[in-house]
Formats: sequence, C-alpha cells, structure tokens
Amino acid sequence: MISRKRVERTLLFLTLLFLPTQLGRHFWPQFSFVYSLPIDYLSPTFYFWDILVGLLWVVFISSKKHINRAALSFLYFFILTQALSLLFNPLSVAGGLIRLEQFVISGLFGVYIASLKKTEISKIFLPLSLAVLGESVLAVLQFLKGGSVGFWVLGERTFSLSTPGIAKFDFYGREFLRPYGTFPHPNVLAGFLVITGILLNKKISWIAALLSGKITPVH
Repeated sequence: MISRKRVERTLLFLTLLFLPTQLGRHFWPQFSFVYSLPIDYLSPTFYFWDILVGLLWVVFISSKKHINRAALSFLYFFILTQALSLLFNPLSVAGGLIRLEQFVISGLFGVYIASLKKTEISKIFLPLSLAVLGESVLAVLQFLKGGSVGFWVLGERTFSLSTPGIAKFDFYGREFLRPYGTFPHPNVLAGFLVITGILLNKKISWIAALLSGKITPVH
C-alpha cells in the first residue's frame, strides 16, 4: 500500500514540475469580453496546477503536520486586503474574484512550502530544476522557429512572428521573436527564470563544486 508520505512527495514533485505550465480549461462568460474580444486574464480558468495544489493540501492537512502560522496569517491578511479592494471598484468584481481565487491557491502553496522542515527543502531542487530546464529549452526552440512549437498540452499559446501584437525585437534589420515559453508574456518567462535561478543558485553552486572534486562553502 502506498504510504501517505510518498503520495505527498509525488504531489510536491508534480506541483513544482508543472509550476510554469498553463494547462487549463477556460470559460468565457460575458464579463470576460472587452469590445467583443476575449481577454484571457478575465476568463475563469480551471488549471491542472490548481488540482495538484488542492490534492497536496488535502494530504498535508490529513497528515496533521505543523503549519507555519506566520505565513498563514500573512495570507489571511493579504486575501482580506484584496477582498476589501473589490468593494471600492464594483465594476470589476467578477474579474477581481478570478484573481482572488488564484491568489488563494498560490498562497496556500506558499504556506505549504513555508511549513516544510529544513531537511525537506532539498526536495524542491530536482523538480524545480526540471521545470526551469523545460522552459529554457522551449524558449530556445520558439526563438529558433520564430513561433510556437506545438506544446499546447503544457499551455503554450499558438503564435508566430506575424501574430498581431506579438513581442519581438530587431537585430541588424531582422525581426526575431521574443520567446514566451508557456507564459503569457516574455517578461513573465524572464521573471520566472530569474527568480528560480536565485532560489537554485546555492544548490547549483554546491553541486558544481562537488563535480569539480572540491567542495567550497557557498555564502
């Protein structure tokens, strides 16, 4: 019989691995259209990642593990301030509730990570590294092709250099695509790679030293 601890480890691995993906089911109510154009960030979306976080929390709570109270209190305060802000802008309540739902899910995952013991933190390295590697390879392929490569199953959007409003840059009179990865904009991809790079830097430095045969403390 599969232990609860192994299930939690598997769910954590998958949650981190699929962190940058945008695989989900979009719904298009009337308020998600602006001038008859569908706006994806106003569309209620049920993501695969949301399911993983929900299952992870169910296992976590059922295990009766210690919850980081400070992180949970901060999440409560943040959600409360965001909910109160909707009262002052009634015209965008529906769109605000969509964002609020995503804040709650992301916040719960943050509380889970904050609740991990120091000995458990090392578990995030491998799946997060694979996620960064996957996004980097996808971004390079998009740049070389000048458009999407067909990984729609991961949430990659369909686009090319001729897509209206697509992000691109000029280099010696030639246009190149700014790669998106599975994100809605190249800047979001860059932010993800920078932040995860900082988080993984110490561990990567330790491994590099180990491979070179000389372990040097990283400060």
